[in-house]
Amino acid sequence: MQVNYAVYITSTGEVLQNGSCDDTMVALQAQSAGETAIDTGEIVVDSKTQYYVAGVLTPRPLLTSVATWDVTSIVADGVSTATLGPGLPNPSTVIMEGSIPDIINKDSTYRFTTSSGIVPAIDEVTDGSYTITTTTTGLFTIIVESFPYQTYTTTISGT
Repeated sequence: MQVNYAVYITSTGEVLQNGSCDDTMVALQAQSAGETAIDTGEIVVDSKTQYYVAGVLTPRPLLTSVATWDVTSIVADGVSTATLGPGLPNPSTVIMEGSIPDIINKDSTYRFTTSSGIVPAIDEVTDGSYTITTTTTGLFTIIVESFPYQTYTTTISGT
């Protein structure tokens, strides 16, 4: 009989894959030590919004439950800032994309667009907050990843 299954990292609950297979093959879907394969019956697991806690399928929390932006628009003067925090989980990966060549991230380094597209600024945040500033007007897409929280995407405008 065909069943749905999910494979997750036993220690964290992070869902690695899901699909369907014969019910006798579910256990074989876990490929490595530390992985758990589970028959989910009729449930199709969504790894973006769900994870496992002690073997129970659970909604992943929203990042905005622990950290929010103080502003979503900044003056493009190189001084004004937008800060995500103060409870940004440690660690968090922040990916910043913009269509302009003058984004300044927490390390005061610059990332540039190329003819083939955007080169994102990627930072590992460990201090609970993330701050940006800019000297050029434009829109900046900020993506924050910090499991078990759901990936969070927002736009900050430089005016």
